[in-house]
Amino acid sequence: LARSLPVQPIFLEVIDDFAGLLMRTQDDDLLVEVVGILANLLIPDFNYEKLMEEYGLLDFIVQRLLPGAALDDLVLEIVVLVRTLLADDGCAQMMAKSGVIESMLELLRAKQEDDEFVLQIVCVFYRLVLLPSTRTILLGQ
Repeated sequence: LARSLPVQPIFLEVIDDFAGLLMRTQDDDLLVEVVGILANLLIPDFNYEKLMEEYGLLDFIVQRLLPGAALDDLVLEIVVLVRTLLADDGCAQMMAKSGVIESMLELLRAKQEDDEFVLQIVCVFYRLVLLPSTRTILLGQ
């Protein structure tokens, strides 16, 4: 449902509620679902950087990308969320400087036998290489 283009603008009304829920819940199943919804919302002209800053999404992402910090299902949804957030240049620069790149490389090594992880991580690196502002950071690391 979240991927359906005509429906995505409706999510603008509740996107803050979803982001806030990420910070309040410890329920892994709920986290997987909420991260999955946010990860699939590609809304043109939406300020993902503001959302990321307002709700501390970068810290949320960095903490859960640490080895063993979260269930695989949640980590995979977080990788997809990172891919989505990279559509915003401001988010991309923040992530490139935060250690997310190193975490993605470590995750790629650990999950190299899991095709879905590999595909999503490659998509993250593809987005990083596309943006001039993050390309130099990525290539420097």
